[in-house]
Amino acid sequence: MPNLIEYKKDRTIEVFYTGGDVKLSGDGKTLFTACGNVVKVLNASDGAQRFEIGDSTSEQRITCFALSHDDAQMAIAYSNDLIQLLTLSDEEATLLRQFRGNHNAPILIMSYSPDSTSLITGGADNLARIFSLKSNFCTHNLKGKCPVSAICYAKEDTVVIGYADGAVKNFNLAQSDRTSVDITGHTSQITAILPAPVDGHPESIAIVSRDRTYSLYDLAANKKVKVIPTFEPVEDAVILDGKKLVTVGEEGVVKVFDVFSGKRIASRKIASQRIDAILDSPNTSTFVCVTCDQNLIVIDKKSLAIVRQFVGFNDEIFSASYISSEENKFLVVGTNSSDLRIYNVIDWSCHLIHGHKDCVLATDSPGWNNHIFASSSKDGNVLVWTIADSRIKLEPVDSIDELEPPVIAKHIGIASGHTSGVSGVRFCHTKRDSPFMVSVSYDKTLKIWGLNELLKVVGDEPLKLVANATMVAHNDDITCVEISPNDKLCATGSMDKTIRLWHIDREVMKLGIAGTLKGHRRGIWGIKFAPNNQTLASCSGDSTVKIFSLIDNSCLKTLEGHSMAVVSLEFVSNGSKLLSGDGGGILKIWDVSSGICDKTLEAHDDKIWDIVQLPSSSDGVVLPELVTVGADGKIQLWRDISEEIKILESQKTAERLAQTQALTNFLDQCRYSEALIYAINLNQPLNCLKVINKIMEKSIRRQNLSKVISTLNNSQLSTLIDFSSQWNTNTRTYSAAQEVLNAILRSVHPDDLMNLPNIGRILQTFIPYTNRHLERLNNLNINARHLRMPATKKKQTSKTQERHVESIMEADDSEMPELVDLDDELLAAEMPQLVDEPKKGKVVEVDEDGMTIVRRKRKNKVAFGDVEMREIEELQGAESTKSLLKPKLMKFEGDTRSVPVPPNRRSAFKKNWIKIINPIVKSLKLQIRYNTVKHHVEIRAPNEEDTRAKLQKAADFVRAYALGFELDDALSLVRLDHLFLESFDVTDVKKLSGDHLSRAIGRIAGKDGRTKFTIENVTKTRIVVADCKVHLLGSFQNIRLARHSICSLILGTPPNKIYGNLRNLSSRIAERL
Repeated sequence: MPNLIEYKKDRTIEVFYTGGDVKLSGDGKTLFTACGNVVKVLNASDGAQRFEIGDSTSEQRITCFALSHDDAQMAIAYSNDLIQLLTLSDEEATLLRQFRGNHNAPILIMSYSPDSTSLITGGADNLARIFSLKSNFCTHNLKGKCPVSAICYAKEDTVVIGYADGAVKNFNLAQSDRTSVDITGHTSQITAILPAPVDGHPESIAIVSRDRTYSLYDLAANKKVKVIPTFEPVEDAVILDGKKLVTVGEEGVVKVFDVFSGKRIASRKIASQRIDAILDSPNTSTFVCVTCDQNLIVIDKKSLAIVRQFVGFNDEIFSASYISSEENKFLVVGTNSSDLRIYNVIDWSCHLIHGHKDCVLATDSPGWNNHIFASSSKDGNVLVWTIADSRIKLEPVDSIDELEPPVIAKHIGIASGHTSGVSGVRFCHTKRDSPFMVSVSYDKTLKIWGLNELLKVVGDEPLKLVANATMVAHNDDITCVEISPNDKLCATGSMDKTIRLWHIDREVMKLGIAGTLKGHRRGIWGIKFAPNNQTLASCSGDSTVKIFSLIDNSCLKTLEGHSMAVVSLEFVSNGSKLLSGDGGGILKIWDVSSGICDKTLEAHDDKIWDIVQLPSSSDGVVLPELVTVGADGKIQLWRDISEEIKILESQKTAERLAQTQALTNFLDQCRYSEALIYAINLNQPLNCLKVINKIMEKSIRRQNLSKVISTLNNSQLSTLIDFSSQWNTNTRTYSAAQEVLNAILRSVHPDDLMNLPNIGRILQTFIPYTNRHLERLNNLNINARHLRMPATKKKQTSKTQERHVESIMEADDSEMPELVDLDDELLAAEMPQLVDEPKKGKVVEVDEDGMTIVRRKRKNKVAFGDVEMREIEELQGAESTKSLLKPKLMKFEGDTRSVPVPPNRRSAFKKNWIKIINPIVKSLKLQIRYNTVKHHVEIRAPNEEDTRAKLQKAADFVRAYALGFELDDALSLVRLDHLFLESFDVTDVKKLSGDHLSRAIGRIAGKDGRTKFTIENVTKTRIVVADCKVHLLGSFQNIRLARHSICSLILGTPPNKIYGNLRNLSSRIAERL
C-alpha cells in the first residue's frame, strides 16, 4: 500500500479590510476592521484573524462602528439603520441588544461618551442623535445643515460636531434649550476634532479640515485661538504626547507638527496612495495608518519608519514564488494589480512593490540565487528584481524629513519584446555555464533570455535584456511554460490543446523542436516535469490530468476525478505524489504510480491558480510545507501532518489494546459495575454490549443489571440509553437493549429519568423497533402453537355431547355431520325449533296434509353476516350442542384494517386499483375491497391464519399511496421490512401562519424542488409535502436525518448550509461504504 500524505490548513491569509472604519484597542494589541457585512478582529502584531463579528451571509453592510473607551463594548451600524451593541471578550463578541437609529440616511460616524454610558450617532441626514445606554432611549437630537463628518466629546456634557461643509457646532448638553455655538473659519469637510490643551488655553480643541488648515479653538472663551496651514488636504490626525499633531492626507506622507506653533517637526512618505486614517494607542510605540487601497501600515512613532505592513484586500492572485536564504524568507505574489506583493513568511507582513503597469500574471525565483526573482505582466514586460539584504543598515542621518520608504526589492532588469501579455516566466534550475530564463506570451511566442550580463553588474538603472531566440510555438495563446530539471528541455502549453517540447542549447542560447504531446480535448492550463523520472504531467480544461512519457511522447495515465477545469499542478514527496487544483477550489492528491486519488481537499472558493511547495528551513524556523493561491484572493498555508497522523494512530492502537485488556480484567474479576462505567466513559458501545451480555449470563441477571445500573450517574445513564436504542435496531442485540430498558425503568425514578438530556427523543426510537420485535415474537409463538398436537382429548361430561362429537369426527369426507336421531328425547330437546311456537290466542293454520302453514314476514331487514364455524377443540365441557349448531356473526377483531382515502387521491386509486390489489392479494394472500360509501380501503386476513404483520404491511402500503407517494415507492413497504412511514406538521416545529408558513413550505421544496430532491437523494428517503403536513418514507435512521434537515429549513437555516451539511454527510456515508 502506498504511503498516504495528509495536509491540514495551517493559516489563511485572506481579505480582512474592504474599506470603512478601522479601530485599535486601548492596549494596541487588537485591530478591528470593517469587511463587508462583518467586523474582523485581528492581532496587531502579525495580522492573524482571531474571530469575526456579524453574519457573513447578511445582505446589510456595515457603515460604521465604534469601540468603547474600556474596549469592553462595541456598537455597529448597518445600512438599514440597525444599531447593534455587543460585549467583547478575547475569543468572541456577544450581542447585548439592538435598536433602530431612526436616521433617514446611513449612519456615517459613531462615538462613545468618555464614561461609555451614552452613544452618539451622526448620519448623512444632517442629524446627530445621542442614546442613553442605561435607559435605552434617545436623549438628544442635534440638527445640522450638512452630513456629520466628525464628533468629539470635549467634556462630559459638551459635544463638538463637524460637518461636510466645514461648519462646526458646539452643543452644551446640560442646557435644556440645547442651544449650540457655531464655530466658523473652515471651508471644506471637517475630518477630525481633537482635544488639544495648550499653554493658556486648557480647554482648547484642534479642528482639522480638508481645506489645508487646522485651527485651535478655546471652548471656555468661545473664541478661535489660531489657524495653521498644513499645505495638503488632511484626512485624519492624532495628538502625540499632548503637544504634537500628527496628520495624514492626500500625499501619502505622515507629518508631525507642533500643535500651537504649527512648526513641522518631521515628515515621511510611507505610501504612494492617499492615507485615510491614522490610529494611535498610548500603550504602544507605533501608529497604524490606513491607506485608500485597503492597506494597513504600522510605523514607528519616533522615526516614522515602516515597521510592518498588512494588505487588507487581494482581488485575485495568479501566481506565487518563494525566496529563501539565511536572512530572507519571502513569498512573492502576483495579483490582479500592478503592484507586486512581497510577504514575509515569518510574521506575514506585506510590502507593495511598484513597477508594472498592468496586473502581474506570473512570478518565479531561481534555486541557485536567493536574492533575485522575476515577474511578468499583461503590459508585455518581464521585470527582474533583487531583494535587499536585511543585514545592511542605513547610515544615520540628522533629519528624517522627506525620507522615502525602505527599499525591499530593487528593479535590476527588464525584458521587453513580447507584443501581448506575458503569461509565464521560468528560470533555469542550475547556474553552470550561462544562466537563462524563458518566457511565453499570449502572442504565441517563446523567448529565451541570457542572464550573464545581468548578474555581473548591478547598476543604478535596470539593464535592458535582449532575447537570444524567439520561436512561434503554438497556434493559440500560450498559457504556461516549464523547464526540465536538467535544463535540457522546455515545455509549453497552449489553448490549442497541445504541449510542445523544445531542446535548449545553453552554449548558443537557441531553441529546437523536440516533440508534441497530444491527448487533451481542451486548452492546457498547467504543466510540470517530474523531479526524478522522464515524465511530464499536464492539466487541462477537460477536467483531466495526464502523465506523458518523455521517451516516446506517449500518454501513460489519465487521472480523472475533477468536475471542473484543472488549472494548476505540483509534484511533492520526491515526485511520488501529484497535487492538482481545479476551477472550483478543489485540491486533489494523486498517487502517481497507481493513478488513484488519495485525498480531496476543499482549499479555496474559486480557481486555484498556483501551488507552491516550500522547502524545509535549516535555521529552525517552522514554515508551512505548501502554499496555494486562488481567484478568491486567499493565500492558503498547508502543513504536512502525515507523520503526526501515523504517530497518533499508533498511540490510539496502543491505547485501544490497553483499554481492551483493562476491560477484560474487570470482567474476569466479576467487577461489572466498574467494567460498565469504564466502557461508557470510553464511549464504546460494543464493549458495553459485551458487559451487558456477561451480566445477563447470570441466573439472576435482572437483579444484577439493576444493581449495576443504579451505580451510574446521569451522564453515564443517558449514554447507556443511547447505546441501547442502537442495539434495539438489530435482532441480534435487541434482547440486551430490552433488558437494559427494563432495568432502567424499574430502578430509576421517573422524575430523574425525565431530567436526562434528550430522553424523549431517545425513548421514541425504541417504539417502532420494539413493536416489530413484539410482532415477530408473537408470530413465532403462534406458529409454534399450530405445530403442537394435543396428546389427549378432554372427556365429555354429557352423553349427548359425546355422541354428537363422535358423529362429527366420523364424517371424514363430508363437510356436514350425519343426521341426528330425533327419537332421542334428550337430543330433540336441545335442537332448535325450525318453526316458532304459536303465541297464546293465535290460530295456527294447517293445510290438507296436516302441515302448518308459515306466512312470510314482509319487510324483513335482518342482516346476516358470515357464519363462523368453530373447531371442536375449542368447545368446553359445559358448552351445549345447541350453541354448537347456532349460527353466529363473524367478528374480525385485530384482523382487519381500514385506510381512509382523501378526496384528492380517489381518482388515483380508481386508475391504479389493479396495481394496488395485485401485491396485496397475490403476495400477501389478503382480501381487499373499496368501500364506496365511507371511501375507505378495507383489508382483512383469512381467519385460519395469523397475518398481523402482513396486514400492517398492506395497510402501510395503502396509506403511503393515499398520502401521495408514488406507487413504486409505496410498494417498497411491502417488499422491505426496515422501511417506515412518519408524518409531522410544519407548525409542530415552529408556530407559523400566513405568509411565514408559506415561505417555510417553500424552503422545504426549494426552487424547482431542488432542495427536496437533494435531501431525498442524500438521505435515501422519499418526501411528500401536502398542505402543512410533511410525510417521510424510509428507514429509521434515514428518516431521522431527513427530518433534521427539514426542521432546520423550517427554523430558517439557509439552504446553502443544509447543502453543506448534506454534502459532508454524503461524503461520510461514501467513506463508510
